Amino acid sequence: MQASTFRRRCRAGSALLMVVFAVFKVSVAQVADVHIDATAQPSRTSFEKLLSRARAGDVDGAFQVGLAYQSGEGVARDDTQAAYWLQIAADRGNDNAQSELGVLYTLGQGVPADQKTAVKWFRRAAAADNAAGEYNLGSMYLHGYGVKQDGGEALHWYEKSAAHSYAVAEYALGYMHLKGVGCKADAALAAELYRKAAKHGVAAAQLNLATMYFYGRGVAKDYAEGLSWMRKAADQGLAEAQENLGRIYANGYGVAKDQAEAEHWFELAKAGKKAGPSTEPALAAIAGMIGNGP
Repeated sequence: MQASTFRRRCRAGSALLMVVFAVFKVSVAQVADVHIDATAQPSRTSFEKLLSRARAGDVDGAFQVGLAYQSGEGVARDDTQAAYWLQIAADRGNDNAQSELGVLYTLGQGVPADQKTAVKWFRRAAAADNAAGEYNLGSMYLHGYGVKQDGGEALHWYEKSAAHSYAVAEYALGYMHLKGVGCKADAALAAELYRKAAKHGVAAAQLNLATMYFYGRGVAKDYAEGLSWMRKAADQGLAEAQENLGRIYANGYGVAKDQAEAEHWFELAKAGKKAGPSTEPALAAIAGMIGNGP
């Protein structure tokens, strides 16, 4: 099953060392790559019904109650209660809950931080062909969290996740192939993978694909195409892309110089940086590569 896209809980929505985990509503911020995709957050009026279902032994109900406590939707946020209900659902075989629980153990949210236990739950979710679990397990291997660091294993699990068209996994694979992590470097393949993720709305992929067009790396140099993707990333609020657009218009890279337009994008980028990291789930500058060019 395809789980979610773990947006960062601390509302910074990005990632660890800069990567991103897959869960249901966050993206790991000082740890690795985790994700969350809140598919069905309960309203205040429906929470009690979900809780009744969960208490009666309904596995999906337990999962949804865990998400509600995790996000504070329909009930006061409570990390301990979130972990409690997600644990129940995970123990009973809900693969989305298993991946989500792995994120909680990675972050130490509602449970003691324990990377090995996180890996155990990601592996169980991945065994059920859960895209988020596969992606998160790949991220653990990429960074060596709870397992021996292994680029080849990271690549394997990212590929399995990307086979579900899991956007952040496509982005991660683009980085792996661009830098030759766990595989031979291949800029053309990296651009192809970034394009897939970019079309799925991953702002970081749009930014990196734009940069590849500006440099002509893995693709034919094309300022117009690069500008198009850079603008898409900037329109999503990605400060790095907004700052790049400012430079593009200030210096006339492929466009007529336009100081007013440049200042517009510089101001947006400045405001975005003050507000903190973007909440874009896939804004995971894997290995700190985001915005630094290919």
